[in-house]
Amino acid sequence: MLTRFLDKLPRPRFSHRLFAGVAALTVALYFASDVINVPRGYMDLLQSRKAVAKAKRELAMLQAERDALAHKVGLLSGSAIDPDLLEEEARRVLSFAHPDDVIVLMPPIQSIIGKDDLPARR
Repeated sequence: MLTRFLDKLPRPRFSHRLFAGVAALTVALYFASDVINVPRGYMDLLQSRKAVAKAKRELAMLQAERDALAHKVGLLSGSAIDPDLLEEEARRVLSFAHPDDVIVLMPPIQSIIGKDDLPARR
């Protein structure tokens, strides 16, 4: 029954088939460009991947910096303090390493105040 119905329909002309093909191609191209350019499309995916890669590089750099600082803190804390690191930090914090510094040599504290005036050590 369906075949008899289809046989009775007029055959499309070449121009109609060409128009249908062009229309289908236009719709396909529209949706393809829409997939690429929409806010959550392919271009946004590429930018997101670049941002993730940049963030991973920054994270690795910050983790290395954190590990270096944790190592320094480990050397400065506890019962045994590394003397070289302590001197380095003291010079850095107190600005004793600057080339323009003037060094004033002071006499020992015992000669300024008497030995009897010194606070008792615990």
